[in-house]
Amino acid sequence: MIRAVNNLYRIGLRVRALRLERGLSQEALAGEVERSVDTISSLERGIGSTSLDTLERLADYFEVRLRDLLGSEDDPVPEQSVRTEMQIALAKLGRSLSDDDLGLAIELVRVLAKSRKSARAGPSAPAKPPSR
Repeated sequence: MIRAVNNLYRIGLRVRALRLERGLSQEALAGEVERSVDTISSLERGIGSTSLDTLERLADYFEVRLRDLLGSEDDPVPEQSVRTEMQIALAKLGRSLSDDDLGLAIELVRVLAKSRKSARAGPSAPAKPPSR
């Protein structure tokens, strides 16, 4: 059972990476392969199961072989998978928080992002004193 879950998760990571490479939303991909957004979302999160027909439609749309989409445990996961895994972990944590705690977490992430952006921009020029 664990192996099946890992395989579904790895397939989901591949689908998500392919979708993001093309700049597609889950809604847009669902429309292209004539599936529901819930189907795409569940597949990307590695939960539930999906039909062979859906996987074939995805492989056709992304112009990859089905066996490449399915991959194996020895295959490297897509380059974005580490970031994707962190985003999934963050989303899972967010679901376990109360509304108040989730709001606080969002504010903390905003502050972190702003401080990182400022740090990358480097020191700013000193402010000029106001002229009289």
